Amino acid sequence: MALAITIHFAQYIWVLRQVNLVSRYLFQVDAPANNEAFMSKLKLDPDQYQSLKKFLNFFSDRFLNVQSVPPENRPIAILEAMEKTAPGRAADGLMMAINDCIEMSSGWGTEKIVVLDAELKNSGIITLTELRHQYSRQYARVVKRGRITNEEEYYLLKGILDGDSLKITDPEKESLIMMLDSYENKIKAVTRNR
Repeated sequence: MALAITIHFAQYIWVLRQVNLVSRYLFQVDAPANNEAFMSKLKLDPDQYQSLKKFLNFFSDRFLNVQSVPPENRPIAILEAMEKTAPGRAADGLMMAINDCIEMSSGWGTEKIVVLDAELKNSGIITLTELRHQYSRQYARVVKRGRITNEEEYYLLKGILDGDSLKITDPEKESLIMMLDSYENKIKAVTRNR
C-alpha cells in the first residue's frame, strides 16, 4: 500500500504537468525562506495541515509497510519534497493521501478502529473516526452542489467511486461519474487553450 500511495503522488505530479496548471512554478521555485512563507501558501489552515501530516506519518508507519520502500519514496518524504517546491500543491497531495488512508481502512472492523483511535488520540493526532466524519461531510457538500470545483474534490469523488469507503447507490454512482467527466472535460479544455 505504501507503494500505491507513492504512485498516487507520482501520478498527481504527472497530471499537474500534463494540464500545465503549475508546471513552471512547481519545478523552478526555490524552497521557502522560512516556515511562515511555506504556511502562507497552504490551502489548508496550518494547524489542519500539521494534524493531517502527523496522521499520515503515523498511518504510513503503522499500516503501509514503508520499510520496503526507499526512504526518498515514502509518502512523508514525497510530501516534504513537495512542501519545498510547491507548498500549495503539497496540501492537495496530503489530502489525496489522507483519502487513500480512509479508503484503505473502509473495511476495518469497529474494534480495530476503536483501538487505532485510542492510539491516535493518546499521541495527540486526529483520529480516523474524525477524518471519516470530515470526509463524508465534504462528499455531501460536493454532491449537494452538483459539480466539482477543484482537484481535491475530484480525487475525493474518484476515490469514493473507485473504492467502497462510503456506501453509495447506483443513481449516486451515475451522478459521480457525470461530475467526474464534467471536471475532466473542463481540465482538458483548459489544457487545450494554453
